[in-house]
Amino acid sequence: VDVDVGKLQVAYREIPCEDTSCEEIFERRLGDKFHSITIHLALKQSPGKGNAEILWSKARDAQDIFSKIRIQTRKAIEKGIMTGLQSGPLLGFPVQDCTLTINHIEIGRGTSMPMISAGASFITKKMLKNIDLRLAEPFMNLEIICEEDVVSSVAQDLSRRRGEVDYTQERTASGLETGLSILKGTAPLSKLRGYSSELRTLSSGKANLSMELSHYQIMSEYDQADAIEEVTGFAQS
Repeated sequence: VDVDVGKLQVAYREIPCEDTSCEEIFERRLGDKFHSITIHLALKQSPGKGNAEILWSKARDAQDIFSKIRIQTRKAIEKGIMTGLQSGPLLGFPVQDCTLTINHIEIGRGTSMPMISAGASFITKKMLKNIDLRLAEPFMNLEIICEEDVVSSVAQDLSRRRGEVDYTQERTASGLETGLSILKGTAPLSKLRGYSSELRTLSSGKANLSMELSHYQIMSEYDQADAIEEVTGFAQS
């Protein structure tokens, strides 16, 4: 049965490449009510950390202020910051590998919980727009079993896809040669669209492929520009 599962979707990550800090004010008037929140945030890179982490400053002055903030309000602030991190400015993917520290906060009298979260999200997004962010793409571990006479062609094809072959070895059964080889390596997921079909063609249908996620890797400026153009349809300015 032929099934059209659509175009392969690549789950990128957006990674900060510099530390930064900012203090921003969010103000809104809804009807006769005025809402405001001021937050001082510091972002620090945490390579390989994965999901972003939110911390509250341990400085004595900051702790004096934070001790007067209710638990529900703290949760609303953290929720807003996490919401701001879930959609980065490059392609709308999560911002990861970083720690955000709340150093100072002021909340206007009468500011509602939804507006506190909205303000924290707005301030976070504004900060992210002003720093150097890079896309990180998923790399896959590959294992390919194919006939020995197509090993060179398969390796060259992987290289064309920005992949690397870690090693190859002959496959044996009960100590006897089988005429098959095993290739193991890595390649970016974005370059593996339609790879199973092309591998079958390359090997006359005699190759088996298995793959799993290996790691995320920050893209070069050239590859990132290609990815942005492919996703958005527009060249990066």
